[in-house]
Amino acid sequence: MLKRVDFTSIAITTKPYYGYALNIISKNLIKISIIFILIGLLVSLLISRHISKRIIKISVATQKIAKGEDFELKDNSTDEVGDLARSINSLKNSLRFLERVRREFVANFVHDLKTPIAVIKGYCESTKYLDNNDKEKIKQNMDGIEKQCNYMQNLISNMVELSKISAGIIEKKIEEVDVNLVIKQSCEQLKKLAEIEDIEIIIKSLNSPKIKTDLNSFRRIINNLLQNAIENTKDKKVYIEAEREYVDIYNKTDLKEEELIFLFERYKSSRKGFGLGLSIMKELCKILDIKLETFIEDGYIHFRTKLENTKSSS
Repeated sequence: MLKRVDFTSIAITTKPYYGYALNIISKNLIKISIIFILIGLLVSLLISRHISKRIIKISVATQKIAKGEDFELKDNSTDEVGDLARSINSLKNSLRFLERVRREFVANFVHDLKTPIAVIKGYCESTKYLDNNDKEKIKQNMDGIEKQCNYMQNLISNMVELSKISAGIIEKKIEEVDVNLVIKQSCEQLKKLAEIEDIEIIIKSLNSPKIKTDLNSFRRIINNLLQNAIENTKDKKVYIEAEREYVDIYNKTDLKEEELIFLFERYKSSRKGFGLGLSIMKELCKILDIKLETFIEDGYIHFRTKLENTKSSS
């Protein structure tokens, strides 16, 4: 006959063992947690030391760059510190480029001022010894001095304009502009320069509509293009066509097509008139959303400003 098992007594006797197991597990968990914490701290320390070394290198590099020394950061990692190192290398290269541009700019600017000053000095010395009755020669010298003064004034004006464009402080006042009137005013303004250079300005058409744009900037574009044409034409003539879709200013040239890419680069051309004026004009066209086309056709260089993006009104 089977004996009845007393389940109550079994349950009572297993409780101490259950508590003991929990106690062992708890103690081991605490030990394991402490071990993991120590490992985590050690790993964090190693990582922080590794990052600190890289940041110290970056700090040293920035100090050397600030002193003008050449220094290259070598960090090919793909993390944030690596991105920072590459950004600093890029900044250093940009600063080096800007410094070179600044030096070239100052050197060319001084050179551009020295020439007219020397010419003016020559005219002054020549005039000193002229007879007071030699009015024709005196007038010649005065015209020469005026021409050189206008050149320097234009150079300084271009410098100011270029500084404004570079700083992004050109203010646009959009208004209705009479293109034909602006062309007439520019021709009148540059009439004296054309007479000194013995250049004839030929207006072939004045059919442009009024447009919505900034008057001062648009006038500057036309002035710069017209002055450039006067100073560089090869047959003593400058042509202007103002049509509904464009304004075209062109003149005889001996330039080749491959030379056109250098026209708008500051101080890149050794030819008279190329440099700041055309560079400023190109930047102003971008600001006013005016498309500029430059091409050579039948020995004439054309600077054509397209007016379709200026919301012309009839």
